[in-house]
Amino acid sequence: MKTIILKLPFSSSAFMNGISFRDLPNRGTSFDFSYENELGEFVSGCIVFAGAVSIRITYFPAITGEMIVDSYDRIVDMGMTRELIEVSAAISKNGKRELSLKHYRVCFDDGPCLDIICMKFELKAF
Repeated sequence: MKTIILKLPFSSSAFMNGISFRDLPNRGTSFDFSYENELGEFVSGCIVFAGAVSIRITYFPAITGEMIVDSYDRIVDMGMTRELIEVSAAISKNGKRELSLKHYRVCFDDGPCLDIICMKFELKAF
């Protein structure tokens, strides 16, 4: 079952230059952005995903209507998806300890749509 975890406190249509990807230590992943808020101030921030084991990035025109409806400007826990089951099975087959993983999805204006299987996320503003 899909659950909205967080409605982003800004509109991705206001992003100045889209998003950029940073690889962080310990399987961390950051998607950085900047935008102009309603006061005309420039704000930078990022969404950091910790303990990432799988990342899928889908760009327009491959983004489906379902992706947009489910997760436009929101972080959604996608529940027990086929992808989460496959990744968990691979981890187990490789003899690794089962992790507490979630399948998160977020879709930004004009893309991309991110599907990340990881342990947790955090929204940060600079």
